Amino acid sequence: MVLLFFFLEVVSGYQFGSEEINSSWTTISFEETFSGTPVVFTQINSQNEVDLVVPRLRGVNSTGFSVKLDEGNYYDGVHVNENISWLALETGELGEIGIRNYIPLRKFIWGTQAFTTSFSSIPKLFTQIQSFRNSRLVQVDVRNLSSGGYELRLEELPPLFGMINKELVGYLAFEDFPEGEYGILDIDSNWTSVVFNETYVEVPNVFANVNTENNGESVVVLVRNVTTAGFEMRLGEFPRSDDSHIVEEVSYLVLGETVKNIAVVSTSSSGVSYIVSTLDDAGHNVTEIDSSEISTRLNDFDLLIYPGSSDAVYDYLGDPSLGRSIQNFVDNGGGFIGICGGSLIAGDYLYYDGLRIPMMGLLNVNSYEYSSWVSHYVGSAVMLDFLVSSEHEILEDYSLGDVLAITYAGGPIFTTSTEEIILEFDEDLDASLTSSAITGSAAVVVGEYGDGKVVLSSPHPEYSNPELLLEYVDWATS
Repeated sequence: MVLLFFFLEVVSGYQFGSEEINSSWTTISFEETFSGTPVVFTQINSQNEVDLVVPRLRGVNSTGFSVKLDEGNYYDGVHVNENISWLALETGELGEIGIRNYIPLRKFIWGTQAFTTSFSSIPKLFTQIQSFRNSRLVQVDVRNLSSGGYELRLEELPPLFGMINKELVGYLAFEDFPEGEYGILDIDSNWTSVVFNETYVEVPNVFANVNTENNGESVVVLVRNVTTAGFEMRLGEFPRSDDSHIVEEVSYLVLGETVKNIAVVSTSSSGVSYIVSTLDDAGHNVTEIDSSEISTRLNDFDLLIYPGSSDAVYDYLGDPSLGRSIQNFVDNGGGFIGICGGSLIAGDYLYYDGLRIPMMGLLNVNSYEYSSWVSHYVGSAVMLDFLVSSEHEILEDYSLGDVLAITYAGGPIFTTSTEEIILEFDEDLDASLTSSAITGSAAVVVGEYGDGKVVLSSPHPEYSNPELLLEYVDWATS
């Protein structure tokens, strides 16, 4: 047996989604073009017709792929619409991803795939044929999965005819995935209910893969009734078998936006109600807390948002435990978003009318604020232009050089030599104000503190750009 291996360009990128497809070819385009050819995985998430069916791929490239439902030659070959989840990944830091050019010398011969990654435990494994070189229905069969590798073969699904042509087989093995949830379950031919550990904002995407060969009958994983709380799964055999399959180990992966528990500090800013409303509408669990509760309640939340006004500075200076509590929260994986005045406490120093005030140092940032800015713009907010200065995940819908108009109400400018600046001021303040020439200064800065993520935003997206606020939230909690 000849085994050829190659790996994709090293980047860390993946996209996922869902689509309604049937037995005709459907082309799915990626939202963003990959730098190389990704590996694609699909899973049917519905059961609108009882005939067993397998998703088939062709034409996988950096911009998209084509997929159809294949019943093989056992049924009538026509299948109604089903919902499929799809996942496309380039090789990066996410476990091990690759493609092998699998060339079988005879049917049903097993080949060995050794991992190049040193896994500390048995990983979750997903496989799928990436090419369409067999008109007959074939899929990947896996057994003997370990931390060092696995065995695989191309399995022709019934009815059987003869020699199988070579196919490109994509695989993904990982111990940890950066979002969603995952695991390995013992599944047989009876429907098994799986309850999510997380609650999802919308119905998520479910993927599953059989990793053992405890029964010689051909089997596919059936998924149905996917909701924001869970799904059902079982193993299905083609009709020539008795459809009574013994337990197999099945890897599963769930991808989608989870509901976040978010604390919003109840400052005097009118932005508080806008922030709460935006997060509520997005399906998150939002709680307004007083600054005095920060030291005792942060363990209940995934994210802390400090809205505008000067309250944050007075809260910080008046309660020495507040800064330490926020530092510990973020260091242990919590997120922090400071907006306008709420951002002032998160840098190293605040320079207010030239007076240097030490702050809690979540990011290596200095903030500059003047009383004339505050008195001029608080209560008289304006729309200012901000320049996209970084290809950051928060701004994935924009390009470098794009200009966004966002509400401004006297927020600071930032200086930093180490943190990432994603938006810059593209417009000066009123010429009558102190140091009004701020074009090119940092307006939104992001970074990490310990295991947590931090967003410092001078403008107020909650008033005019709620979708940008949600991007802050998604990134800070990912």
